[in-house]
Order: sequence, then C-alpha cells, then structure tokens
Amino acid sequence: MRLCSVFLFHYPRLRNLIDRIFSVYARFYSWVFFDRYITLRGKAHAHIHPSTILFMANSRIIVENGTAEIGHDPGFDIKGNCRIQMTNSTLHLIGDVSMLSPGSSIWASYATVAIHHGTVINPSAAIIAGRRVEIGEHCLIAAGVLIMDNDLHKHAVGNQKPVRVYEEIKIGNHCWIGMNATILKGVTIGDGSIVAAGSVVTRDVRERTLVGGVPARVIRENVVWEA
Repeated sequence: MRLCSVFLFHYPRLRNLIDRIFSVYARFYSWVFFDRYITLRGKAHAHIHPSTILFMANSRIIVENGTAEIGHDPGFDIKGNCRIQMTNSTLHLIGDVSMLSPGSSIWASYATVAIHHGTVINPSAAIIAGRRVEIGEHCLIAAGVLIMDNDLHKHAVGNQKPVRVYEEIKIGNHCWIGMNATILKGVTIGDGSIVAAGSVVTRDVRERTLVGGVPARVIRENVVWEA
C-alpha cells in the first residue's frame, strides 16, 4: 500500500481519477446498503462512507434541511471507520453535521441523539446515550471526547436494589468541548462555553464559561472563542 501511495503521489492525475471512481463507489454503496435506514426531511442529503460500521435495530437516522457527512472520505487509501450502533433509537441531524473519520462513534439504546447545524464531531469522539443527548449549533467536539448520559452499570446504596440511572445531556450552541474531555449524565452546558482538554464535567456550566479540571470547575467567565 505504501508503494502504491508513493506511485500515486508522483502521478496526481491518476490519483484524481481513482479518487473520483472511489467517490462514485462510495455513493453507490451508501445508496444500496445505508439509505434504507435514513429519512430525509426538507432539502436534505446524507453521505456515508462505505467503511462506516452501521448497526441499526429498529432505529432511524433523520437528516433534516442539511447535509450529513458520516465517515465521508473519498480518498483512495484512507478509511472512514466511523461507527453508529443503535437499538430502538433515533439519530436526528438538523442542518449540516459532520462526523469525521477515523473512529468517531455513536452508541444509543432506547434513546434520541440530536445534533444541530454546523457541529463537527472529530476523530475518536464517542456519544453513549440511553435517554437523550442533544448538541446545539456550531459546536466543536474535539478528538477523544466522551459524552454519556448514564454510568453504563447499575448501582445503589445500602440494601437498595441497584438501578441504572439515565439523565439527559444538553450542550448549547457554539460550545467547544476540548480534546479527551468527558461530559457525564445530567449536565447542561450553556451557549458559548469552553470545556478544557481532559476535563470531567459533572455539573452544569453557565453560558460563556471556561471550565477545566477533574471534576471541572470554573476557570474564567464571559469568554469568547472562534474556530
């Protein structure tokens, strides 16, 4: 493969031709194998790279008034390998949403995951939902971020019967979730806020607030950021 890549590097026209052929193949593959799981509303399009791992049990992907890019990479020698695994769940993408390669994933069981216009989910980010996770417009979800609305196991105190607790997560508009940060159940993050890299967020974050640490605490207020 490395020798092939070097060869294509010296012949850009051939590489462009192969990229175009692979792009057509990707669209055809998506149409044959993925489109039956997708509902388009309004002026909507969905581009799913053929290397995406898609497991759907009584679930739907709804794309509304925009374009969903899931693992979309028409290049010759790069894999998309995103994963969407859902059971009795809905992934609702409103506007233009990008779930970029490699390795970003969504796991949902009896849940709804809603992602709004302009939001980008970067490599190796993961959303785990058992009830509802909502991400607002123009958010940047950095590489390695983990967002989970439950603890993935049952627990109790004393002689109580262990139960699994689900609490909705809501991330507002124009939020920046830094690399390898973790957002835990029941958290609401206000518009324009920043979560520092490596932080663990266990409580609500006010609008335009920078938080960081384990657990995350307020570092600065009235912040402004640009991509």
